[in-house]
Amino acid sequence: MNTTTPTKSFEAIQPYEVLKNVTLTGCKPFNLWLTPDHNEWIEQVYTDCFPLSKTKKHRATFELVVSNLAFSDLPMSISIDKSRYRWLKHKPKLFTPTNLSEICRSLDKKGYIDMHKGYGSPEGIKVPTTLHREGKLVELIPDDLRCSIHWDGLIIPKKFDPPEVYPDHVQEAQEVLFNYNSMVEPQNMLYATYKGGFYVNGRFTGSQVICMKRELRPSIKIDIQKTFELDIRNCLASLLYASELGRPFDGDAYDLPGTPRDVSKMAMLVALNCNSRKAAQRPLQNYINLKYPKMYKAADILDALERLHKPILKHLYREQGLSLMNLEARCMCRFLKEMVDSNIKVYPIYDSVIGKISDRDFIHENFTEAFTVNRVAPAVH
Repeated sequence: MNTTTPTKSFEAIQPYEVLKNVTLTGCKPFNLWLTPDHNEWIEQVYTDCFPLSKTKKHRATFELVVSNLAFSDLPMSISIDKSRYRWLKHKPKLFTPTNLSEICRSLDKKGYIDMHKGYGSPEGIKVPTTLHREGKLVELIPDDLRCSIHWDGLIIPKKFDPPEVYPDHVQEAQEVLFNYNSMVEPQNMLYATYKGGFYVNGRFTGSQVICMKRELRPSIKIDIQKTFELDIRNCLASLLYASELGRPFDGDAYDLPGTPRDVSKMAMLVALNCNSRKAAQRPLQNYINLKYPKMYKAADILDALERLHKPILKHLYREQGLSLMNLEARCMCRFLKEMVDSNIKVYPIYDSVIGKISDRDFIHENFTEAFTVNRVAPAVH
């Protein structure tokens, strides 16, 4: 693997400013590559939970779980089933998923966390296991704690064996993320996940900002300044029109008559990610049944979607969604590189970005340029 660049340590526990009356929501994902600068404070927790001597891997895995909890005030989503980690080809040497269930149960029993075990619903909705840190743990966390995401942990390959040397665009993403993470708080550091290959997905994820509900984002401040949010309108659909047809889509890609916008967006999502119309219809109908029982038929909505997007009809039901996400991630990488080089702090959220109002014009110009594909500029709002 690419291991030539050393890790950095960054200032911790100075979160982006949020209005005092705002409560953060969402779940922060468990990061296998979070490395604090010191773990002495964890000794008391470990001794309390496991008075008998354990292996080095057990201890390292325990410290990893507790460190993740220390660097975010959001609940942490985690898979405690060891079989879920078999597809993860790229793991720290001292990490062992075999012990995760035991570790989480012990932390819960001793009152350091409140664990809510995950489950799968008959409709196919998966609810992850979440760990909510309790005051007993919070009061032990040092105020000056520092951490980094290890260089190897910035790129997460899933369900495939990565080559010894990463492709150029992945190496670029790794370098950009490494430099970006030196600018932000530990709970907002990012990494890129590639599932199945380096030319699919690759979105930057992991930050606490990404986990926040949309309605709370206006409360975010950067360096005590108010912020604004830019968003690429109809991003995946727009990228498809730009990359395949060399022209923009005029209008709203999700404007289906008489259809709620969230249903229209779901219809586009399944049409881009499934390999047939039949395969797309089932998850769309499941979504409709959960949110709008007996109100809409998936077949009718897909008919309307196909009429609206007749120019790209041959690209629907071709599993192109993950490839378009990869294109989206490369655009975001270009933008984030410019922000890092200009020393401008922003918070990316897939196809949108939050920045300081004082930097609005510069961010808008570079954001638009970064997402311009085949000389087709996106609609930004």
